[in-house]
Amino acid sequence: MNGVSYLAATVALLMMRRSEFVPKAPVAKSPGQVREGVRVVWADPRLRTPILMTIVIGALAYENQIALPLFAKYVFGGSAGSYGLLSSAMGIGSVIGGLLIARFGRASHRRMGFAALFLGVSMLIASVMPSIGFMVIALVVVGAGSVAFITMGSATLQMNAPVEVRGRVMALYVTAIIGTTPIGGPVIGWIGQQFGARATFVTGGMACILTALAAWRSLARVTEPVLSDVEDAAIEKRAVIAAEDAESDKSSAMPRHISTPEP
Repeated sequence: MNGVSYLAATVALLMMRRSEFVPKAPVAKSPGQVREGVRVVWADPRLRTPILMTIVIGALAYENQIALPLFAKYVFGGSAGSYGLLSSAMGIGSVIGGLLIARFGRASHRRMGFAALFLGVSMLIASVMPSIGFMVIALVVVGAGSVAFITMGSATLQMNAPVEVRGRVMALYVTAIIGTTPIGGPVIGWIGQQFGARATFVTGGMACILTALAAWRSLARVTEPVLSDVEDAAIEKRAVIAAEDAESDKSSAMPRHISTPEP
């Protein structure tokens, strides 16, 4: 089923009107391009702060493929069907969040900080839900906050990255979201085994909140670029698509099984 779900994206790509594409000269390959991208990001706080936030939050808050099976089995006493229900709630929230951001959101560094705070608070609330019904409702909100943070981060970086290195900056951003899973996965798995499933969401929520607060001064000092409505809408659209792709990639990983029951 996961493979079939990619057919919709494939069909959408094939239906794009290629006559409306804007040609862009490719950047010639040269030694040190990746290193240059890292240097540009590190030298510019408008890029450095969002990337660092994403590394921490991506590693600790986007480990639902580990946390949700633990909630389903050890907190709510369910089975694979319960896990599917919780995952569906996250997915529905992600779609709702993506649509709302595309319609009303205007990316900025401050709004990225607010999105991180919103995601963190919603995860803390979800961590104390007493029943699977309440958890489903809470996860819809978590899903919306999750895609909001990814979208704001993606759009903010696209607006601030120099054109000549924008692709490399976005590659680093995707790595920060998806590539941190192997780092955060064992950590969240250990926390779930030692302290219970609820502790996994508490850890992720606190990571979001503390990261946003630590980065707040840097986010507040940034002067946002002025873009036309057309440019802004195009960036927002690309960011929403990238966020949904990242959510899909995160969710497609096989859930790890932890046999030790919750304390």
